[in-house]
Amino acid sequence: MIEYGRLREEAEARARNLGLIHEVVQQVIGLSDKKEVAQIAADLLARYFAYELATVMLATDDLDHPILGLGGSQAELVQSQLRIEDLVHPGG
Repeated sequence: MIEYGRLREEAEARARNLGLIHEVVQQVIGLSDKKEVAQIAADLLARYFAYELATVMLATDDLDHPILGLGGSQAELVQSQLRIEDLVHPGG
């Protein structure tokens, strides 16, 4: 009975998380500006999952300059210290 309760809680948590991810997708699905997609997705992920920092990076044709969105309470601090060159590695 204890195991059943634990498994049920895990399943409910997964369902909640999938619902939150679905909400994020619904918010960005119609957007055409990739920078806006990355930023809104990062903001929503941080808010919905109570993350201090969420990062969404979208690859572009120019692999040296990906599109980056930062969300969460630590986003401004990280943004001020971040250099995109530090994130991109030629090997992937």
